[in-house]
Amino acid sequence: MRRMPRRCHPSSLPPKSKRIWCLTAVAALLTALCVCQNPAQSQQRNGPLAPPGSAFINLTSVRSTRLSNAVRVELRFDGTVQVFADPIANGWIDFPNDELKLFPVSVIKFRVVNARSQAGAFFDISVYPVSHVEVSIPIGAKEGVGLDVAIPLYTPAWFKGIETRENSWSGWETEKLPTFYIQESQDHRSIIVTVASDRQSEPPLRLKTPEDAASLHQELDVALVDGVLQVSALNVSLHSFAEALSAATGIRITVDDEVRKTVSLYLPATDVEEVIDTLCRGYGLSAAQVGDSIVISQASPSSGSRFATVQTRLIPLNYLKARDAVDLLPTFTRRFVRESDEHNAIMVSAPDYLADKIQADLSKLDKPAPQISVQLTAVEFSDRSDIEAAFGITAKAQSLTAATDSNTGDVWFSTLGNAVEEYSARIRGLCQSGKAKLVASSQATVLNGEKATLFVGAKKLIQVRVTTWRGRQEEILMDVNIGTRLNVVPWTGGSGDITVKLTPEVSNVVSLDPQTGMPTLQIRRYEGTMRVADGDTVVIGGLKQTVDIPSRRRIPFLGHIPIIGALFTKKTRSIDRSEMVLLLTAKVVNPEKISPKANQTPTEPAKPQ
Repeated sequence: MRRMPRRCHPSSLPPKSKRIWCLTAVAALLTALCVCQNPAQSQQRNGPLAPPGSAFINLTSVRSTRLSNAVRVELRFDGTVQVFADPIANGWIDFPNDELKLFPVSVIKFRVVNARSQAGAFFDISVYPVSHVEVSIPIGAKEGVGLDVAIPLYTPAWFKGIETRENSWSGWETEKLPTFYIQESQDHRSIIVTVASDRQSEPPLRLKTPEDAASLHQELDVALVDGVLQVSALNVSLHSFAEALSAATGIRITVDDEVRKTVSLYLPATDVEEVIDTLCRGYGLSAAQVGDSIVISQASPSSGSRFATVQTRLIPLNYLKARDAVDLLPTFTRRFVRESDEHNAIMVSAPDYLADKIQADLSKLDKPAPQISVQLTAVEFSDRSDIEAAFGITAKAQSLTAATDSNTGDVWFSTLGNAVEEYSARIRGLCQSGKAKLVASSQATVLNGEKATLFVGAKKLIQVRVTTWRGRQEEILMDVNIGTRLNVVPWTGGSGDITVKLTPEVSNVVSLDPQTGMPTLQIRRYEGTMRVADGDTVVIGGLKQTVDIPSRRRIPFLGHIPIIGALFTKKTRSIDRSEMVLLLTAKVVNPEKISPKANQTPTEPAKPQ
């Protein structure tokens, strides 16, 4: 007879084995918790790695090409590449309910499994929308084989596709920009990342080099006459110009080896400070006093330059977001600025003259946006004739044809102008006589161009039958907002007029599914845009609502008995009909006069103003 293996319980183990068993269980639990809390990091850590002793290739160069509407980054290797990128694990795309959903990405990441780097670890691109390229060795890589590539972007981009030997994700269209696409070259020795921009960029300017100047007419005359410096230079190298300037003034001037420029300059009466300042501003250079020498280098020197003369400055922002502020600056400043979301500030690494210019531009842009107060008053009328009496309109009005005929489903807009008090008095009179009812009045203050949502109605609780994950039927309470909702987007240019985009919506429950109890909503929505003067009131009419909600009451316990439970159950139906007119007032608010209660909604109806 075959003996079944006996399972060991921790209580039957020796004390030492118990400790080992407990430590093993705790380690397994901690590992599982880490994986659950950060699955993307676990996936990246457990991604494919080259086995020990396997052959590898080398990253030899990273080049970028600026196109009219995109940036093309090419990573070149000396062998066939093996690329790994999981768009779902990286958070680029997902398929909830079998529908494609794209997510914005600030850093493009992928792995080259079989590569090392001979070109370095940091490659500056500084061409919008690409900032730079970073490469690093993956965690757990054997013998240093493998490269994790990260391409930070100035603005988030959307995944367009990837085409390699191991991966093929493409075939969808998106109108959002920027987008990025990853592919291998035809010889499988390059990885090409194309980032389509949301801006039209100009081709880079080609500056004259010393080699070009050799074939051109050259002139160089630097002299100090009676304490006045005279400079005349045409198509000469910056190094030769600096030597002549040093010889004439006796001031030691050093030019960084990475600067290779041909300059032309004419200043008949000047001094050394003006010459250096003109050179830096005109040719994108930076100068600083180092000891007894003036050092000239690139305004954005490459990594490791010993003559880097740029200054770092943190510019805090009060109203603009850091990322939005960077987008408002000229494209060429991208290589000098970085946003700091934690401090809501812009970090500038540039010469003083350029940093001063960027700071001055930001001070002009960092202004408070206009704030607009939106007040909504909902008035319920019992008859259409009361609406005509309140606002002095008829169904035959030319501008409001069939305006008060809510049975046709028409929604109309009009403005009251400066006669708001007159109409308010009429409405108060109808409310006192019982022919109208002031439902509610709410107010919100929003920034220019932002959306405000105002709701007048009630929250209904509906009993719904659902199926749990274990297959059991349960009844839960579901809340449904029934009433009138108004979405308002106001904006102004400061001319005294306010453009208002209105989307009124009336919703009510028309029926309940007999099986699940899920409600069927009837929604009436209209969208329109109109321009009104600051402080004017917009009247929105034609919103008729009929709420028909069936309900069921049961005697406890007896009403749930099968078959005979219906004898102890009573079904009722409530019908609520209403016809509302909305009065919307938009007014530009002075930021200094905003009260803390400006954004609060009154708990009690207020009288229309």
